[in-house]
Amino acid sequence: MNSFSLKNRWIVLSALVVGLLIAGVIAVGQQRVQRGPAVFIERIALEPAWDTFVVELRDGSVNQDTVLKIFERIYGYQVDLKTDEEAFFYTGGKKDPSLFFLVDRRSGELSFTRSEFLMGGEKLPSGRECFGAVLAFLNDVGLAPLDEGEMVIAHVGGLTETTLHDNGKETQEQKLVTIHIARHLFDRDVYGPGSKIIAHLNEFGIVGLTKRWTEIAEVTEAKAFGVQSPDKIPQLIETHLRNEWVSASKIEVTDIKLVYYDGMGNFIQPVYAFVARVMFTDESKILPFDYLGFVPALVNPPEPVFRVEIGDRGLPPREAKPTRGEQD
Repeated sequence: MNSFSLKNRWIVLSALVVGLLIAGVIAVGQQRVQRGPAVFIERIALEPAWDTFVVELRDGSVNQDTVLKIFERIYGYQVDLKTDEEAFFYTGGKKDPSLFFLVDRRSGELSFTRSEFLMGGEKLPSGRECFGAVLAFLNDVGLAPLDEGEMVIAHVGGLTETTLHDNGKETQEQKLVTIHIARHLFDRDVYGPGSKIIAHLNEFGIVGLTKRWTEIAEVTEAKAFGVQSPDKIPQLIETHLRNEWVSASKIEVTDIKLVYYDGMGNFIQPVYAFVARVMFTDESKILPFDYLGFVPALVNPPEPVFRVEIGDRGLPPREAKPTRGEQD
């Protein structure tokens, strides 16, 4: 009996020790989860995504014959295009280093410069005139969006040259106008690296243009993918920020809104976009900055939602590269 009792005591003691060890591991894990910046989110009444849609996009891939026709329409002459696994491209080389032309094989993204227009005139077009010129040009080369009503002016900026004279005075002269044309679907703005046209213009016309715009193939109600409750969005945003900015000391989220997102993949989907002020300790010597991020509005999104930073050819720099017509 005594040996049996002693054995039971050892079992109980061992179980207690194991339990304490497990509790310690859990506590350490919880501490690790809580490490990172303090995140503050303003109380904002969020709009539910029940009335939104998921847009499947057409296959944007292009072949060489199509790209050659595009080049000829833009420049007025023919060349032998260079090609690799990702794109068709052409450069002016030493004779014309400012000439550049590229079309992505899979997404159909177009980017080019027209060197003959680089020397601008004195009278630059207004934003509305730029919009009309871009639309006319895209129609002329056969690349205009099918629904021109989706095109909206998001921003108008430009390039200004500053000259310092011998007398110490400065003069400024605007050399180029840059227009950013975004997409508007179902009464909402489309964010992300896709669904945009960026053009640079001067008095003589379009100097350069980048077009990431794929047409709609099919539209499905977001309900089919499950819709996140607005109450859960602040927690999703906090988790996102803690994982993204581990070394920050404090983050303040000042704005959240329901929009659409085109990540250069196969879909445009609803997301919650948010603006956050990211701050660091004084010792880090990193100045505060604003960060634009996204979290899915869907429980089962058709593809991942990437960050807004733009890498080469408009794709997220540290993520897998989804392309239209080729999904992971």
